[in-house]
Formats: sequence, structure tokens, C-alpha cells
Amino acid sequence: MNPSSEAHIRLLYDRARELRRNMTPAEATLWKHLRGRRFAGIKFRRQQPINDAWAIADFFCPVARLVVELGGETHVGKEVDDADRQARLESCGYRVVRFWYCLLYTSDAGRRCTACRTS
Repeated sequence: MNPSSEAHIRLLYDRARELRRNMTPAEATLWKHLRGRRFAGIKFRRQQPINDAWAIADFFCPVARLVVELGGETHVGKEVDDADRQARLESCGYRVVRFWYCLLYTSDAGRRCTACRTS
């Protein structure tokens, strides 16, 4: 492994650690339901670096190779970057499920959320 790859991986892990410390309210809500095998007895990790795709998954189930991504106002205008990232993950054999923050709270909020209607 060359030094630039090692440096990039270190940055990826440092960024993941920072994201775990600073979860959004929506991420904290979903994590409450996924942690400790609370969802169907399945193990999930949060803010997990995926080295072969050079990405950090919001939530990751290694057994199912499933990546769960949450999107909110910070993703508006970054659709091209999100699509590129999803393509990298999928090309490495991961299944990606993406949904908007507002869908975590109520189905009514999902219907009213402008970002949800445009995705």
C-alpha cells in the first residue's frame, strides 16, 4: 500500500470518528432503533468507512452488505456527488438504500417535505 493510500484511509477513519461524535438528530433517531441488534437482530454500524469505495456509510450492515444513507438539507444540491458515491458503493457489491430525514418522523412530514417530492 502506498503512503498516499494510507494517508487517505487515515483521513477516512478520522472523518468517520468525527461524524459519529456529531450525529444529526435524524441519525441519532435511526441509530436508537438499529443499535445493539434492535432491528430484527441484525448488526449495524454507524458512520462506517468503506475502504474499497472510498466512502463513509451512515449505517452499514456487513452481513447483508447493506448501506443505509440518510439525506437532508445538507444533501440538496449535491445530488451528483451522492449519485457518484452510490455508484462507487454499488460497484463494490454494496446495496444502497437512501431516504430523506423527514421520513423518519412521520409519513405526513414525508408528504409535505419538498426535498422528498423531488428525489
